[in-house]
Amino acid sequence: SVDTAKAAYDQAMLSLETAEAQLRQAEANLEATKAQREVTLTQKVSAEAQITQATAAVQDAELQLSFTRITAPVDGIVIERNMDEGQTVQASMSAPQLYKIAEDMTSMHLETNIDESDIARVQVGQQATFTVDAFPGQTFRGEVVQVRRAAVNVQNVISYTVVVSVDNSDLRLFPGMTANTRIIAERVQDTLRIPTAALRFRPPGEAA
Repeated sequence: SVDTAKAAYDQAMLSLETAEAQLRQAEANLEATKAQREVTLTQKVSAEAQITQATAAVQDAELQLSFTRITAPVDGIVIERNMDEGQTVQASMSAPQLYKIAEDMTSMHLETNIDESDIARVQVGQQATFTVDAFPGQTFRGEVVQVRRAAVNVQNVISYTVVVSVDNSDLRLFPGMTANTRIIAERVQDTLRIPTAALRFRPPGEAA
């Protein structure tokens, strides 16, 4: 009948519209997928560029590391370390001090301060004795090798630095120790010595 045919036609048209809508949705999904693919390809290219850049940075660091060689200028004993492993070392105006090395501790210099009133009596070549707190009761000996002219002003007290050479073959003396020093300014042989108290002796009954 006509009604049946019309109903079938309407149903067919509805199915066609549904199919067309699904086709448009599929096409839209396809475009979205293509766009996502382009984004993914772009991200891939960017990631590959970052990998290339990182690889170049690693190669440059390895090259710089192969050029880096820090050696001690002298053989000796390390008495101070100013850098830690892995710390960046960069020289700007002056080279950084990495280690303090004592080249030869078997011969040391003792720097002692002499008051300005006594400095005129100190001469190079004079013998000196000193003690340190690390070895109480023990006296060490040395020789004056330098009298410095530069004044040291501490609380308006003027003193001068005198350098004493000391034999430290047994390595008992360490850098930085505090020493109490005596310098032999004059020596007299075969001289009669009397107690200071004898100079103040007064016989009984003597007028004051």
